[in-house]
Amino acid sequence: MTVKYMAGWEVYWDDQKFVEAFLVTHGVGKKDFDFFNKVQSGLELFVVENKLIRCYKYSEGEKKLDAELINLPISSWEEHKVFFLQKSNKGLHRIGGTLPECLVLPNHEKLKTPFQYLV
Repeated sequence: MTVKYMAGWEVYWDDQKFVEAFLVTHGVGKKDFDFFNKVQSGLELFVVENKLIRCYKYSEGEKKLDAELINLPISSWEEHKVFFLQKSNKGLHRIGGTLPECLVLPNHEKLKTPFQYLV
């Protein structure tokens, strides 16, 4: 049995295409999983070949059974690193700044999330 870790928890186990996309996108190693669970929820999967035996959701310090005995569309996937943006005075990018005149951002009363301009 192999233990796999996911940085995230919103997976729809009955949708095989979604499950495959979730696995290849959200897979992380144990060290990154431990960090990720301090700021978000994550999943711990116990897998044999392409069969999910048990899946536990870790959220706010609690462990809860999320799913079990599910056929997975793939049997392996890459473990990604959790990383951060790092401040650098020598960096070529910054957040914010004056918008170029040619850039028009959507703006209407139903827009709930503002856009951020990244240079």
